[in-house]
Amino acid sequence: MLYSLSSLKAKEFLCEDKKEADLKKYGLQNPQYKITLKLPQKEQEFTIYLTKKNDTLYATSTLSPKIISAEATLVTDLEKKIDELREKEVAVFYTWEVKELHLKKEGLELSLKKNEDNDWLFQPEGQKANNEKVENFIRQLDSLEEESFIDPPFQLKNYGLTNPLAEIKLVVEAGENKTKEITLKIGQRESSPEKVYLQNTRLNYLLVVKSDFLDELPQKKEDWQLQSSSAEKKEKKG
Repeated sequence: MLYSLSSLKAKEFLCEDKKEADLKKYGLQNPQYKITLKLPQKEQEFTIYLTKKNDTLYATSTLSPKIISAEATLVTDLEKKIDELREKEVAVFYTWEVKELHLKKEGLELSLKKNEDNDWLFQPEGQKANNEKVENFIRQLDSLEEESFIDPPFQLKNYGLTNPLAEIKLVVEAGENKTKEITLKIGQRESSPEKVYLQNTRLNYLLVVKSDFLDELPQKKEDWQLQSSSAEKKEKKG
């Protein structure tokens, strides 16, 4: 939507110095859409006014004395439901960007850190972990998408998030010599057992997600430890 707004071009300049009568004429006195944008770098805030009549979009803004007509395709984005415009991913990162993983659940706390050779090591002892299992779990989180949103106001206790089933903290690359922390809290199952409540502490709303990623959660440290070849064969045989 922001791209569409920034690339909005005039088909025709209808008014060079708008007056109240001009706004009324083109339906902009009480516009169908009013979009306020803030530009922190320029310390600037302005509002765009849009009204669609037939196949023509009329537009003006608080920055311009002009009224223009434009292609009405922008309205397609504006008519989308809020949920369609929201970020679907639970957390935005790439698997390879994750440098640390901290996991806390009942009876288990794990901390792992990736070294320069991209090996995952248990902390603080420095013991090698099973890279495949750790990376597979991170990929599950990377690809995890919401099924629905829960907007405030809400009480975390109603979703099992005051004492979550699990808490996962990722330390992720965020530019040169910079990192960011992403904390995900896993709450109780939704009415459907295939779904679970989840909180990304960087967001002010909750998410409902499919619960199958929980199958990758280790039950004990040994689940993510490297095993000898004989032990791996035994595990595969069951």
